[in-house]
Amino acid sequence: MTEPQKQQEKISKALEDLKQARDELRVKLNLLGKDARDMVTEAESRVKKVEAKIVELGEVALKEASAALAYVREKIAKAKEPEAKKDEKKEEKKEEKKTEGEIAPRT
Repeated sequence: MTEPQKQQEKISKALEDLKQARDELRVKLNLLGKDARDMVTEAESRVKKVEAKIVELGEVALKEASAALAYVREKIAKAKEPEAKKDEKKEEKKEEKKTEGEIAPRT
């Protein structure tokens, strides 16, 4: 084999190795792309689950807050009842005195 033929064979071998490396890289890149897509899909799934849980917890918290608010309002209303009764009694006494003064004979 002549020197130019040896050089040509080396170049051909180098080109073949380069093509093989390129093909292997494409396969690895494709696999990485699939892995990346799988990872993104998994992450999206987890995010959706977390979002749903947050909404669920928010609804529970809203129900609990509403119940607590209703309880507080009830307690406030009950606390105001004695005051309202006192005010009613005062008004009744005023009316009685007013009526007594009108009915009382004048001298």
